Amino acid sequence: MSYRIFDLKYVPENEEAQLKAYLHTQKVKFYETPKGRHSNPGIWVRKKEEAIRAREAINQFQEQWAKKAKGSNAVITKPTSRKHKILIFLVAVVLTIILSSPYM
Repeated sequence: MSYRIFDLKYVPENEEAQLKAYLHTQKVKFYETPKGRHSNPGIWVRKKEEAIRAREAINQFQEQWAKKAKGSNAVITKPTSRKHKILIFLVAVVLTIILSSPYM
């Protein structure tokens, strides 16, 4: 019986590659399924013992990833500032007025 150890549906490609490399360094024998019409991509193992070992390795990987994320000094900014929102609103109002005028 096969065991799904990780769902890759919303995982970015670079993190997916890092996870696979980490699993290789931990000597976890896994295989991958692509996204199908009715299924999500995932990482699988064939034996229950391998699934337990793989899950422990994934937990370690996620802890290391979280520590790196906390340690980084990346500044997260909002995608749009208040000025941009006001400008977009004004453009929308002007376009609405122009398009709804009887002279068009």
